[in-house]
Amino acid sequence: MAKAQLHARGTLTADEVYRRKAALRHAIITAGRTYFGDPNFTQGGYANDPRLQPINQAAYPNGDCIDHYNGTEITTALEDVGSAPTLQQVANGVVNHPTGNDAGVLTQVIEWARAAGKLSDYTTDDVPMLAEQLAGTWVNEPAIVHAPNWDTTGLATVQAIDDP
Repeated sequence: MAKAQLHARGTLTADEVYRRKAALRHAIITAGRTYFGDPNFTQGGYANDPRLQPINQAAYPNGDCIDHYNGTEITTALEDVGSAPTLQQVANGVVNHPTGNDAGVLTQVIEWARAAGKLSDYTTDDVPMLAEQLAGTWVNEPAIVHAPNWDTTGLATVQAIDDP
């Protein structure tokens, strides 16, 4: 995720990637110590623990793997952020927009608004309405979105970005 974000913002540097990886390693160790109640937790030491194994999508052909997650364990409070951000705010700083099958509905709506000079006129709340109005002209939902391996396709796209 960090690599994709840094690439999109045009700030993909070796120092920044190293900093993000270090932060993730620290977060994994902290979360592991908390979750397992083990002050000596290491990622390698728990590598084979079934609770840390990835979900195999093939085991969930109907897309029902979401049942695997227990949302009641989420303890972070969601803050009321007020009004939805404008498309200008969402697009601010993005220099490398997704293209092709990676350009989903939001990206396509933002590209239309940019071309029409209306980025500040719409918010993210308007995206479904705009997508419906622009369907077949500016907005075409990629078929890959509905494929069972959409996330692995996105992963392959990110991995193809050259390392700094």
